[in-house]
Amino acid sequence: MSLMALCCCLGFTACGDDDDDFIDDPDKVFVNDGTITETDNQLVLKCTAKATQGSKSAKVNLTWTCDFENERCVKSAHVWTYSTEAQAKAYYEGMTSDPEETRNFTLVGKTVVEDSTEDFMDWEKDRVRHEMEEIKNGKWFDF
Repeated sequence: MSLMALCCCLGFTACGDDDDDFIDDPDKVFVNDGTITETDNQLVLKCTAKATQGSKSAKVNLTWTCDFENERCVKSAHVWTYSTEAQAKAYYEGMTSDPEETRNFTLVGKTVVEDSTEDFMDWEKDRVRHEMEEIKNGKWFDF
């Protein structure tokens, strides 16, 4: 659950002219276009989140993939795709500047890839599915 709370504070950035203005306390966050795809050994959540703060708004696409062996998570990755490279860079820099952060982040253009295996290692598939449903339904974005 702490990862979900951290994800709420993504540091959405404005889509306007000033890419350095963060939406650090969104008035509203909407999740739409959410889908969960399931196979025997994998769950994949895809959704779009849009945050607003006053007249500013920002959007990020999330793909969260978990691989399973014997119904237990063995690999997890979040892929955050922002509207601009500046937004992705701001999120990446915010996450990698925390000395207590143990997850591995990679920045490629407008995309930040987060290896979140450590956070979800050994979770049961049903528990991961439940967390994905919560995100898809926007519940972890409630402030």
